[in-house]
Amino acid sequence: MKTKLTSIAIAGACLVMVAAEKSRLLLVLRGSLALALLALATSRVEAASFAGAQTGPTEWTYTLTYDPEDNYAVCPPPGNVATITLTGLAGVTSATAPTSTDIASATSDPSTIAFFNSVNLAWTAEVLNGGTEVRWTHFGPGTGNWPVTLHVFGFKVFTATPATNGLVDVATDGFSTDVSVTGPCPVQPADDRDFIGTTDGPVLPRSTLAALGPARTWLGLKNSDDVGTKFDLLAEVLVNGTVVSSNQLNNVPGGSSGFNNAVLRTINQSLVDAVAICHGDELGIRLSVRIAVGVTGHRNGTARLWFNDAVANSRFDATIDATPVSLYLLDGFVLGTSPGAGPKKTIDVTVDRLVGGNAFKSFGTWNITF
Repeated sequence: MKTKLTSIAIAGACLVMVAAEKSRLLLVLRGSLALALLALATSRVEAASFAGAQTGPTEWTYTLTYDPEDNYAVCPPPGNVATITLTGLAGVTSATAPTSTDIASATSDPSTIAFFNSVNLAWTAEVLNGGTEVRWTHFGPGTGNWPVTLHVFGFKVFTATPATNGLVDVATDGFSTDVSVTGPCPVQPADDRDFIGTTDGPVLPRSTLAALGPARTWLGLKNSDDVGTKFDLLAEVLVNGTVVSSNQLNNVPGGSSGFNNAVLRTINQSLVDAVAICHGDELGIRLSVRIAVGVTGHRNGTARLWFNDAVANSRFDATIDATPVSLYLLDGFVLGTSPGAGPKKTIDVTVDRLVGGNAFKSFGTWNITF
């Protein structure tokens, strides 16, 4: 049974491991998660782990730890293969097998030491999927069922140029207690010692959404019959679809028809905490409207949002890392760092105080991918 270590995502962005040890040691828990957590508080848990750290600008080094009685690849084919896989990497160009063990701490017999090393250093490394994955493979059983914790040192991955250190995923397949004699094969959940978790590795650089400025939107009306209609406006900033900031501007008239009668409305935004943004994440803004609440006047009307050129330059401001940027609404529901080339675009939304509880209705969501 594979047990995944607890982790959280900041607004769906970079994973942050929740761990009791600063070394990010990846404990693999036996049995159900609830029983394992109880066992951690009361007794020693048999587990394996694979933990690493950056050991040079282009180098990461890992250690495989066996707890007592851990083994791998103990069953007949296809159960005679074990793998350790890192995913979520970036820019890996090569990987190497481990270089040493600490078997000499458990025995002084030269032949035993030589045999243990010959078996436990026999991992084959391969780089997969354009440098985003590394897999080490071992054929045949390995650890020797020692009653003490032992280590295999020196698994390495390399990048061609200096890279950012971050959290990557690690998973194994084929780890278990030794059921080659006692059975049953294939390995049953009670004997499984496979693990999944996170450790250090080379990743793409991460940015930080440090602050937000106001959203500025050009609001008008579809036609002049709605002149005098007042609206509430809602602006929501999202990271990977999760709202990280939300604010309203209430009780504002819509101007009139035609861009010359539209009004630039400002909806302030702020962040409670900075948000990590990783490669592939989306930053977006969703704009919505409803009939103004608690005021007399038109019960319905059609609001018009203008955008996509240097004059109809609806946008919002943000600070990414230490750099202030303006992100403009462009045609195709994308955000850009400069105003659209035109022509002006519009989106109309009809709202009615007596329909659907006067809920906000969206003009749309605009995104930019990092």
